[in-house]
Amino acid sequence: MAKNLVENGANKAIGMKILGQKTSRVFDKYASHFDKETFRQMTDAIKQVSKVEIIKEPLPFRRIV
Repeated sequence: MAKNLVENGANKAIGMKILGQKTSRVFDKYASHFDKETFRQMTDAIKQVSKVEIIKEPLPFRRIV
């Protein structure tokens, strides 16, 4: 929510009052979160490296002693 307020030009003091935050440090932390496009790019990157290969044959079972 803080990120949205900042992106839409809200005054920091007003944003802090709306969200009930007492320190600007907390507001700044939440205002610096990733925007939607960056989050989408991060999600795409994770999907690329985590593609699961479908194994057609079962793996042999080895008993651990």
